[in-house]
Amino acid sequence: MATTTALLETTVGPSELGSTSFVPNATMHTYVDEHADCASCYLFIFLLLSMASYRIGQWASHLKMLALTGYLITGILAGPDILHILSRPEIDDLRFIDRLALALIAFTAGAELYLPHLYQFLPSLLRIVTATTIVGLVGFFVVAFVAAPLTDFMDRLSPGQQATVALLGAVISVASSPLATIAIINKHRAKGPYGQMALGVVLLKDAVVIVLYAVVVHVAFGVFTDDGRPDNGLIVLYVIGELILTVLIGLAMTPFLYALARLDANRLDQFARQRIFRGWTQPLLYDRFLAGNFQLFRGGLLLAAAYGLYEAQRALRDHASIHIQYSLACMTATATLINYKKDLRLMWSLHEMIQSIAPYVFTTFFTYVGMSFDFMLLGNVVGAAVLLFVVRIVCLFVGGYVGCWWANEPARHGQFAFLAMIMQAGAGMAYATFLEDEFHTEGWGPSFATMTVFMILLAQVIGPRTLKWALLHFKEAEKRRTRSLKRSADESDDDSDEDDDGDGEPYEDFMAYDPFAIHSNLVGSRRPSWRAHHS
Repeated sequence: MATTTALLETTVGPSELGSTSFVPNATMHTYVDEHADCASCYLFIFLLLSMASYRIGQWASHLKMLALTGYLITGILAGPDILHILSRPEIDDLRFIDRLALALIAFTAGAELYLPHLYQFLPSLLRIVTATTIVGLVGFFVVAFVAAPLTDFMDRLSPGQQATVALLGAVISVASSPLATIAIINKHRAKGPYGQMALGVVLLKDAVVIVLYAVVVHVAFGVFTDDGRPDNGLIVLYVIGELILTVLIGLAMTPFLYALARLDANRLDQFARQRIFRGWTQPLLYDRFLAGNFQLFRGGLLLAAAYGLYEAQRALRDHASIHIQYSLACMTATATLINYKKDLRLMWSLHEMIQSIAPYVFTTFFTYVGMSFDFMLLGNVVGAAVLLFVVRIVCLFVGGYVGCWWANEPARHGQFAFLAMIMQAGAGMAYATFLEDEFHTEGWGPSFATMTVFMILLAQVIGPRTLKWALLHFKEAEKRRTRSLKRSADESDDDSDEDDDGDGEPYEDFMAYDPFAIHSNLVGSRRPSWRAHHS
């Protein structure tokens, strides 16, 4: 006890110990600042919070919420506005987490664009995606631009800058959440034309939004920054050249991804056990820490490549005034790989590699987003956020109805198509936090990110329930009673009586999905054999 008191007196002073204004958390921060490497210590604290966040996400799933809701709640509680475990400058030092998440989302989007599985649906899907994208962009942009004087952070901007911010918001509003949609469809074992249409649309929209975002961000950099780019008509050619360079960089990454996909984690595991860890090292090191974890090794190499690409992007921007979008490059790399090789085994290997690291990346990412959420700014933008959320729902309804009519889909599909496109977690949040960082000094980045994240939170509360209702309405989802009858006879009565309210099983972690379950909903493909791939 004496040692503890002496430590506190050394850290905060003896006079502060007896005062009522003493804050233990401030003591911890002062001690960390004086006695530790701050960056490493903040990262360690954040990793501990992420572990707690993962557990809270599991609890949230039992309350019929997506696990990411638990991650966000944990981050909000631990953030600067409530518990103040980490301050805002310390959270800003963790922004690399957002970059890794955005890269992983782009890798996933490209890996889902296996065109041979989409060919028979492609004309209809393109028409629906085109209609929803155009209606969403135009409708959201017009309302956001007209309402700009009503928001503090946009009222200070020039009309051209207001239009750019409104366009950025419109692009993010078009985004959907393929992973969350897949989780809901797989959980309810939904099969039918409405589920096929919804899944195909959100998959294609994910890729379209990445391309649109890359273009609009290039425009935003030209409007808000003076980085040596041409300010005349040549800016269009300059942006086109940067986009072409981005695609070429993505193509250059393809051989590296191919080598990773061909790398068999099982063979790595066997080689390490038989050749490297022998004798006493096998039970002490290999069996305890490495056994079965070589899939993570491949995923770690994938993340390292993505982060290296991000650092290259920063170097090109700072030293050559060249802006490349690493998210577009990542999507180009995976989409090129699976469509050039046309090998289902390769696609499965790529998905396994992504899926091995997805829970870790997205748990930390959504915890980081929650901690970055600024309640002080929310009061200034909550009205605009609710208005734009309603506008987005209306645009989704109009765009979905027009798109289904254009694609000759049944009229009932057009009436309820928007219910499958409300969910927005993932790319939307990553884009918002990226813009907050890049345009923080311009005065509108933090407020824009807070407004966008709040809109996405509303979408995540409503979206899973609307999609589930639509699947049940079209009788494409198995009800709880039907699934219980299909269970094996040896299951306990307690298990079969769970969730008797009929509202469905707890929402699964939205990262846990089977890529071949996705495509089997579309064309009935079968999971390939690993032995055939490596023979």
